[in-house]
Amino acid sequence: MVAEAPAIQGNAADDTCGVKLDVFEGPLDLLLFLIRKDEIDVYDIPIADVTRQFLEYVEMMETLHLEYAGDFLVMAATLMKIKSRMLLPADPDADEAEEDPREELVRRLLEYQQFKEVADWLEDRQDSHRDTFYRGAALDTGEIDESEQDPLAAWRSASLFDLMAAFRTALSAAPKVDYHEIHQLEVTTEERMEVVRNVLEESHRVQFSDLVAGLPRIVLIVTFIALLELIKTGQALARQSGSEGEIWVYRRDEDQSVPGGV
Repeated sequence: MVAEAPAIQGNAADDTCGVKLDVFEGPLDLLLFLIRKDEIDVYDIPIADVTRQFLEYVEMMETLHLEYAGDFLVMAATLMKIKSRMLLPADPDADEAEEDPREELVRRLLEYQQFKEVADWLEDRQDSHRDTFYRGAALDTGEIDESEQDPLAAWRSASLFDLMAAFRTALSAAPKVDYHEIHQLEVTTEERMEVVRNVLEESHRVQFSDLVAGLPRIVLIVTFIALLELIKTGQALARQSGSEGEIWVYRRDEDQSVPGGV
C-alpha cells in the first residue's frame, strides 16, 4: 500500500515535511509524563523501563514527522548513559559510596516540576481572577451561563503526550490488512482536517477514540497530524477528565473563552 506523505510544513529543496507546534513540550515534560502515568517514585526511577518508553515516544515523533528539538535526542543519550552506569558493578575498593547515576536527573526533574507547579498556580489564579467581578464592572451573564452548561470546561487540557498515548493505543488497535495487490491510497492532511472539522461542526465535540476508530493505519496517522494542526491553529481543543480519562476533542469557536488544549 502506497500513501501520500502527510505534510504540514514542507521544503521543496529537500522534500522534507513535519509538524511544528508552538507549545511543544520538551524532554523533561515527557519524563514527568511517564513518571506520573506509571505512578513512579521520582527518587527511585526504574531507568531501564523509562528509557524504553522514552525512546518509543521519540520513535513516534519521527513517524509523525514532528519537528522536535535536539534536546530529545540528548536526553535519550543521557538516559542510556545512566542505564549503562547502573549496570556496572560497584567498585568494592572504593573509599566512598558511589553517587547514584540518577541523582542529577532527579534534581533536574524536581526543579523543573517546581517551575511547572508555579506556572500552573499562576494560571489557576488567572482563571480565578477572571471569575471575580468588582462593583460597577460590566458582567457578561451569557458567558457564565455557557461555561456552567459545558461540563467539559472544568476538565484539564490534554498535553501533547496525552494525545500521543491515545494515538499509540489507537495505532495498536488499527486494522491490520494484508494487501496482495499494490495500489495507491492518497490521503492528505487537508482532507483529514476537513473531515475532523465536519465532525465537530455536527456534534461540537467527539471522543478521540471514536474519531479514529476503524481507520487504516496511514489514515489514522494523517488524521492525528490533522488534529494537531487544528489544535495548533486554534480550531480545536483537547480536554481530559484525568490522566487516565478519555480525551475529548472540541470545536473551538472564535469567541470561545474555554482555556486551550495542547
